[in-house]
Order: sequence, then C-alpha cells, then structure tokens
Amino acid sequence: FGDIENLHFEGKLQNFYKDFFGDSPKLINAENGPMFQNRVMDELQVIAQEMVHENLDSAMIVAHAGTIRMTHYTFLEIEQKNYRDLEIDNGTGFSFKVAYDVKNRQFQLLDYAPIDI
Repeated sequence: FGDIENLHFEGKLQNFYKDFFGDSPKLINAENGPMFQNRVMDELQVIAQEMVHENLDSAMIVAHAGTIRMTHYTFLEIEQKNYRDLEIDNGTGFSFKVAYDVKNRQFQLLDYAPIDI
C-alpha cells in the first residue's frame, strides 16, 4: 500500500490513511493459486465458447500480469515452482494459438510467441 502515491512509511501514518484504514490495516483475503487458476481457466472457457458462438477465430485479451502468468503456467509446461518467477514487463504481450474442444471444454496449445505492444 502507498506505492502508487509514492509515500514513505511516515507518509502512510498521515491522518487520512489512519481514517481510511481505521484502527488496523485491512488484509486482503486473496484466493490461493489453484482457485485463481480455476477462475482464469473458467473465464478463458467463457471467451472460447463465445468465440465459437459468434464464429470468431481470434480474440485479444487485455489482462493484468497475474492472469498472464497463470495463462502461461496453464498452457505452457513451465518448470518454475513459483509463478512469480516469471517476470511480465509492462507493455509485454503474448500470442497463444489454441484449439478449443467444445465437448470436453479443453484447450490445446498450438503455437505461442511473445509480442511487443
């Protein structure tokens, strides 16, 4: 917290932030890795099903780095243990060419390439 505002520790003690957080900082109860991976894959399936319904053969997905990392780990067999080990720079994009099996709701990776945006 505070990085966007470029605050130092002392700045985070300002009354505005104390009032914003109350007596104690709020902790985000984020989902774990498998839950996040399931959510990413569920949404990719929704996109794929919509593409089949609309007879589209390509789509552009704009997503944050966490979603991009999870997509990498889902489609590519990456050896790293921690998904944060895969650095995604700002302005980086990736092209995934996949086949989607509607009946089994599964993806098959056909081609992959990084692209500059």
